[in-house]
Amino acid sequence: MGFQGNAQRLEEEHFHLEGVPVTGTGAVALNIFKVIGSVWIISQSAVICEITTLANLTDMHADLWDGTHSELLTKATTADLSGRPVGTMFTRDKVATEPYSIVGSTQCGILETASSKRIGLPFAAVQKTADIDTFMRLRFNTTDAPVDFKLNVHFIWTPVDGGSLVLA
Repeated sequence: MGFQGNAQRLEEEHFHLEGVPVTGTGAVALNIFKVIGSVWIISQSAVICEITTLANLTDMHADLWDGTHSELLTKATTADLSGRPVGTMFTRDKVATEPYSIVGSTQCGILETASSKRIGLPFAAVQKTADIDTFMRLRFNTTDAPVDFKLNVHFIWTPVDGGSLVLA
C-alpha cells in the first residue's frame, strides 16, 4: 500500500525588489526579508542599479539573524564591491563558507559553475521560534567613507509546511 496522506504541489515564489537603498559607514546590517516558519531558498542574487558613492565597500555578505545569533549565508569579509559599476551582479552559488560570486559589468561576462550545478545554491532557512523575529539580511563594511547605492534584489523560494518570507 502506498502513501495515503495529502499531497500538494508547491509553487516557487518570486521576489523582485527594485531600488533597495544601501547606505551607511562602517559595519551596517540591512534586513531584507523576515522568515516565518521554514522556507527553501532556491536562488538569491542582486544587481547594482544606481550608484551615488561606492568607493570603499570592501565586504558584502549575507546572514540569517534572530536577534541574538547570526548564521552566515555567505562568507564574511571577502566580497569587494568597491568601484564596481551599475549592472554588476552578485549571487550566492556556493556553500556558506564561500563569498558571493561577482560578475562586473565593465565588460561582458558570465557566471557558471564548473560542476554543471545550478547557479544559486539552494538552502533552507528556519525561524528561531514562532514568536522571535528572524531576518535574512545583507551586511557590509566600509573602510572609511559612506556608501550610497541601490540594488535590485531577486529571490526565488518556496514555503515548507506553511512557512513564508515577507518584506522586512
